[in-house]
Amino acid sequence: MSDEFESRPLWVFGPPCLPACACGDPFCRPRRSGRRGETFRPAIVYQGSIEKSSFNQTIHEGIQSFRDKTGVGCEEVVSGLTQQDYLDSLTEICKEGYSPVFLIYSNHLKGLATFIHSYPGIRFVGLGEVLDEPNLFSLNFAEEEGSFLAGALAAMVTKTKTIAFL
Repeated sequence: MSDEFESRPLWVFGPPCLPACACGDPFCRPRRSGRRGETFRPAIVYQGSIEKSSFNQTIHEGIQSFRDKTGVGCEEVVSGLTQQDYLDSLTEICKEGYSPVFLIYSNHLKGLATFIHSYPGIRFVGLGEVLDEPNLFSLNFAEEEGSFLAGALAAMVTKTKTIAFL
């Protein structure tokens, strides 16, 4: 990682087993970085609507919590359900100069490396995809470990000595 980045604590929005949006080393804290006059202007593009009890709702609530705790805004855009709709919305956000841009659906975005190369001045945070790109901060989580811990907790608190998984 470049020396120009400052180390920052990691913010994870939403439950730990469903991280939705992160702002961490090297992307955290609103500041002038000296990198082409860059200012911290985070953005996230949802694929599909923000509905109750959905993955997108978890992300949205985490972003609201981040706003409340830090006073920093985060642009939220809802795109259509197709990959092209999502890519078009990401392109618009990048052209408007938002950075970092959170790629919460990056693990199924074809041509991600090519897309990231198109915007060398934008920082990206990708969930579920690891690429060796200088402007991409990749976050991967072992979802099965969170599920195991949830099952262990359920077993510890059950009064009927029975637990179920759907």
